[in-house]
Amino acid sequence: MTDIIIAGILNCTTGEITETVTKPSEKTALRLKVRDVLNKEHGRDAFYAFELDTSLGFSLSYIKKLMKSDDTSLINPLRLLNARYKTHEAAEQFENAKAAYKLGEETYDKCCEIFKDNPKELEFIQNGLEEELGDRRDTVNNCEFDLGRFQKLTHDLENLISEA
Repeated sequence: MTDIIIAGILNCTTGEITETVTKPSEKTALRLKVRDVLNKEHGRDAFYAFELDTSLGFSLSYIKKLMKSDDTSLINPLRLLNARYKTHEAAEQFENAKAAYKLGEETYDKCCEIFKDNPKELEFIQNGLEEELGDRRDTVNNCEFDLGRFQKLTHDLENLISEA
């Protein structure tokens, strides 16, 4: 598995991402560095410790408010990191959904085989499992759509940054 950036330090004046981490256990050290070192040396809110994997959600609008410049292009590198993180998350969800669907299909086939000689029981099993299989198929399709959307966003942001 590729290490994915989950947190980092943002310079609120330049938009530069000065440090990043890939492990949840390293996030606290970033927050402390911002609070105890960087913002003491450079002034309040000069740096911000961001987390892409927070359960509260990642807020670009909040970060825009922290920025010392009105130039919104300064946060494009951060937007790109967030898009890469979302792509990584979506890819994992897509793979998990495909595995769950495959397991559902295999279970359906096994159950049909077991009850093939009893039409009423077979119909009962099929009716119960077909709805679940349909739900799992829908989940796969939704995950695939989300993955494509985040891949496109990542690609677009990479192009935007390379053109700047």
